[in-house]
Amino acid sequence: VDPSIVKWKIRSSANAEDIENFDGAGLHDSYSSKSETKDNAEHSCKLVLDDEVEPGELSKFKVKPKTVSCAIKGVYASMWNKRAVDERSFARIDHATVAMGLSVLPSYDTESPVAANSVVVTRVINSPDILGYSLSIQKNNNTVTNPSPGTWSELTIAAVGGTNEKATLSTLRYAKPLPDEDVLKTSVLDNETTLYMYSLTRKVELAYCRAKPGYYRQNCDDVFFDNEKPKALDLEMKYLQNGEFVIKQVREFSGR
Repeated sequence: VDPSIVKWKIRSSANAEDIENFDGAGLHDSYSSKSETKDNAEHSCKLVLDDEVEPGELSKFKVKPKTVSCAIKGVYASMWNKRAVDERSFARIDHATVAMGLSVLPSYDTESPVAANSVVVTRVINSPDILGYSLSIQKNNNTVTNPSPGTWSELTIAAVGGTNEKATLSTLRYAKPLPDEDVLKTSVLDNETTLYMYSLTRKVELAYCRAKPGYYRQNCDDVFFDNEKPKALDLEMKYLQNGEFVIKQVREFSGR
């Protein structure tokens, strides 16, 4: 492990997710670790309730001690948490065939505080007549995918009327970052930043289309403007206070 990197993030990547008729979103866990943390004498690891979560974040567990080896073990163990087993059983997936891969990368939150969390789907969900993307955005590091009770993310549509038109933003729902606070009266991000998020996502979808055979069988330059495309992309990204975007994950999305 590179000693110059203070914090690491060990992320899950199972073969029993992002597959036909089973996305597996949120079933497995990712854990942080610190390079300076040492293993205990027994080289044992355990999961404890994380007392460092910010207001609005869902209660979660962390590994103890917070070593790279314990984080790796924790991610592997999440393959067999109750919800993952139940979901795979319901989908009739053979548990003997599942496997877990890992993504080991430096933690992004050492660079700058998180200003917003977001999930972008490269189609307008439940609206086949509208061309564009669906953007779910939440303030600070509050979660979009597994919100705490009494909170929800902003829902904004970036719509286009044709190939030569710029996207227009329509906010259908404002965010409620904390259970004991009112719903926001404005969007989490300003229009310029939100439109940049949209344009960044377009670049990702174009690159993915060109790199992944079978994602879209027509001209990839037209993938943004085809409501009938068989799949879309689901991106998780963070917007940092220093103005940078961090794309955490890109997966295929079969929903409509």
